Amino acid sequence: MNLIARLGHHAVLPAFVAIAATSVPAPAAAETILVGRAQACTVHTIQAALDRAHANGGDNRILVTNDADGATYRESLALAGQDEGAQLEIVGGLSDCVTLEPTPVRTTVQGGVPGQSVLFVSGRTAVRLSGLRMEGGSKGLEWQGFGDIELVDASFSANNGAGIAAIGNGGDARLSFAGGVDVSANLGDGIFLWDAMLAIHGDGNAVAQNGGSGILADGASSVQIGARGKVISGNNGYGISVSHFGASEAPPTLLYSIDAVDPLRISGNTQGAIFQTARGSSHRLCTRGIAIDGNQGLVIRSDGALSTLDINGDLCVFPPEADVVCAAPREIGQCNAITANSASTQPLIAAIDGARIDMQRVLIAGNSASSLLTALRADNETASRLTLKNALVSGNIADTRLVESINGSAIDIADATIRDNFGDFVVSFLAGGSYSLVVTDSIVDQPQALISFSGDPSALRMTRVLARNRDGMPDGGDHEILLGTPVYADTDGRLMPGSPGVDYAPAGGGVDFDGRARDVDIPETPNVHGTRDLGAFEAQEPPLFSDDFEAI
Repeated sequence: MNLIARLGHHAVLPAFVAIAATSVPAPAAAETILVGRAQACTVHTIQAALDRAHANGGDNRILVTNDADGATYRESLALAGQDEGAQLEIVGGLSDCVTLEPTPVRTTVQGGVPGQSVLFVSGRTAVRLSGLRMEGGSKGLEWQGFGDIELVDASFSANNGAGIAAIGNGGDARLSFAGGVDVSANLGDGIFLWDAMLAIHGDGNAVAQNGGSGILADGASSVQIGARGKVISGNNGYGISVSHFGASEAPPTLLYSIDAVDPLRISGNTQGAIFQTARGSSHRLCTRGIAIDGNQGLVIRSDGALSTLDINGDLCVFPPEADVVCAAPREIGQCNAITANSASTQPLIAAIDGARIDMQRVLIAGNSASSLLTALRADNETASRLTLKNALVSGNIADTRLVESINGSAIDIADATIRDNFGDFVVSFLAGGSYSLVVTDSIVDQPQALISFSGDPSALRMTRVLARNRDGMPDGGDHEILLGTPVYADTDGRLMPGSPGVDYAPAGGGVDFDGRARDVDIPETPNVHGTRDLGAFEAQEPPLFSDDFEAI
């Protein structure tokens, strides 16, 4: 039976409002309920405290001590819906019911009834939960309702299904991490969402080593992660999978770094880093300044004509905290870098079945895959489209080709440097069927044949492309291949002022891969069409080799 059949109905979510990662002040409590085995405690079980708070109505605080037998509460907890406007705060990790001293040890709650979640929440909710460890249930936290749940300094581990399942039922359901939340080593997905909104902010959050995907968002769900560090890692499915099946649009999914030195990372997941699909209504997934490294499988996949995946693009609106200044990426785990991933026999990045992927100012390096960039229409009438601009594609291993635009798809590459990739491939580009392949103002510094294509030659356009050969290119047509070998100033691929490709293209404004101004005229170099350089980098006068990578 599917989820819709099980629940009977679902709420239609309105526009997503980002959940602030700030502490909720202690409410004016109807009662502060102390939980522990000592006589000074109000009640001896957490369930008794939840029942008492529900009977009280209004605002309540539950303080849970670590003096339970064996230091573990063995309970399967149920929290019923609250009155409108009422708030409940549950705080674990306290010493005892007399001193109420905070301790560094979270209170452990272990599922007491087989097949039930450690904490089941239903109905209207406004809860802040901290200092607890929930383990050994069918799920750590299961929420079927609406309102807000905020988590801080809590863990959901070693559960038999998802660590957290949030199912919007009756209104907006907003789940937020405010720091120090660990969802790890669960047998199912780390976090499962249906018609719910997830916001992860603050430091010390981790969704790692789960048996399924790290985050699986279905229905009309939306995710916003603005953080630093390896937040999503080592999961046995995708790092994050967003399958939008809502009849109405959900707000964009936003993944962004708040620290240039320690960016948000999606790392070491078995099936890939990001999977996106949308059916029924459109959905946009946006990333800015993040690192994607060490993943296996098809690392970035966008699927379906209503799906758009935007990496460092211009069409997504991020909060001010996303405006970080990143260093030009060279290493694994740096901002704006897709590095050291292994897709095996699959593409590294693929727009499939009418989806669109837009990428700007990104390093693609040290990966292995059948191909690096693939656009494939498959069964959808809408062409898949993949664009790459101001990017460096270097040091990757490819089995079949670097770029492939096939079966009713379109690839558009501009201001890119593609160099020093190796493997068994014999052609850099493959285009076939009803396709469109446009390469402009770029460098393809590869010894392999430039292209193999079939179909309409007018759908192929290479304009102002510096390449070692033009093997496979049709005669005539709207093409301009500058045959030659670039002269590099460094190992990253910046051009020497006198290299082929410098001051070759018409001026067009904007910035290069390093964030430096384009269209810089090198006086001693003749302008062929204008002052713009080919490739990802603009030669400066005098040459400036810096680690600065300005905010996107």
